[in-house]
Parts: sequence; C-alpha cells; structure tokens
Amino acid sequence: MSKDVKHPRKDLVAAVAASWKERFPEWDVSGLTLSMRLGHIAREQLARYEEMMERYGLGPSGFPALAIVASAGEGGLTPSQLMDQMNCPSGTVTHRLNLMERAGLIRREVDASDRRSLRIHITAFGLERLHACADEYFTLVREPFAKLTRAEREMLDSLLRKAGGGLLASDGRSRKG
Repeated sequence: MSKDVKHPRKDLVAAVAASWKERFPEWDVSGLTLSMRLGHIAREQLARYEEMMERYGLGPSGFPALAIVASAGEGGLTPSQLMDQMNCPSGTVTHRLNLMERAGLIRREVDASDRRSLRIHITAFGLERLHACADEYFTLVREPFAKLTRAEREMLDSLLRKAGGGLLASDGRSRKG
C-alpha cells in the first residue's frame, strides 16, 4: 500500500502576481498579493458571517450592533453614538435599527434629558440572541488567524491599522461613507 502524499497547495495569488509582473513589467503590482489575500479572506468571512446572522435572526451587522448597544449599559446610547462606533452612515444605522426593533432585539426610547433625542436599549430577547451566537461569532473571526502566534496577530493588526489609515478620511470615517 502506498501512503497518501500531501502536495503543497499552489499559491494562486502569487502565481497571478508573477504572471502580471512578467507580462506587464511597467505595472507596479507590489500591493496586489496583499489586496487579493485580504479580499479573499474578507469575502469568505462575509459569506459565513451573513449566513450565521441569518440563522440567529440578527440581520446584517447584527452581532456588532447588538454588542455595542449591550455594552452601553442601562443608559443605552444614541443613534449617533452607534453610527460613530459602527462607522456607518446615518441612513444605514436607521435602517438597521428599524430591522432590529421589528425583530424585538432593541427598543428606542425618548431621552429623558433631551426629548428631541432617542436612546437605544437592548431587549432581553436581544441579549439572549447576542449570547446565543457569541461563541460562533468569535470562532468565525479568529479562524483565519488561527495559525498565527499571538505576536504575529498583534503585528498583523498593527500593520493593517497602519495600512488602513490611508483609507480613512481626516475625521476617521471611511471615504466610501
């Protein structure tokens, strides 16, 4: 009997970059492999995340939004505070709040100190849903980096923060808005 021999997977990203560099030497493809790898991880994570959020009835950005609201404590937070913490435009936050409120995950109340403003609070059902999916959520976000040491993850985080700084406007918001 012969043993199964594992062959190393071909690095398709590196092959594409090498091919482009060879065919078009005038092109600066130095960021291509990083962008392709980050894009692949992001697309894979997003697909799995969306499927998970649907299973738990949380909708897009459900876990981060609920976690932000829950972490605000009994005082809740304003839609503007949620918008700032999620780095989303106001229309997107309003839409997500409407969906979460209809699902019974959050409630909005008039702010007692400023009747023109609303405060967002997590409901008992929202907190139950948040806790129900927390382990799976954190497993999902750790998985792509499982082969990295703690020091490597910290270095990657630092490098991505530095690289991503070029994608933000001066107010810290995404230029995409």
